[in-house]
Amino acid sequence: MFNRTKKTSTIAAIAGGAMLLLGGGAMAASQQADPAPGDIGTSNCAATDFALSMTPLPDKPGPAFALEIKNTSDKTCELNGGWPGVSGTDMTGEPVEQLPTENVQTPPAVDHFSLAPGQAAYAGVAVHEGAKSDPNSYVISGFQAHLPDMPEQLVVDLPQGAIEIPAKSLEVTEMVADPGQLS
Repeated sequence: MFNRTKKTSTIAAIAGGAMLLLGGGAMAASQQADPAPGDIGTSNCAATDFALSMTPLPDKPGPAFALEIKNTSDKTCELNGGWPGVSGTDMTGEPVEQLPTENVQTPPAVDHFSLAPGQAAYAGVAVHEGAKSDPNSYVISGFQAHLPDMPEQLVVDLPQGAIEIPAKSLEVTEMVADPGQLS
């Protein structure tokens, strides 16, 4: 497993890079800490109303990315908080199911987002690298994800182009409205 110092450094690196890359502390969405009991799992939008993209965070330990979850519909979408279900994919686009993923809590936890058209929520994704020769590493060339309470898998766009990373595991932070909160 990962030691606490390395995990803290990785998440801090994701947060710092996300702030620089995504423009700092501008709030991208409104957030509510305590939704009404019936609101969990009742999004008024479908997974296809969102576009997912990952932007690399340069000069960070190991490959680290900011995952943007953007509302591409013409209406305000209600979205549950928590962790997006991120998976590494192989060259054929299939998920690498044996690749472990650890969800990392990012205080303050957000239970619910209201994303107006064009607004986004964010999560940090860190890849713990291995070696291609290591039987416990899996080469990933992309990502897919599903949103909380939405089982449909969406392909994550990689604006930087193709990747090839021998990965031992992934670390995913909870979604936040402001990329500066990814610490």
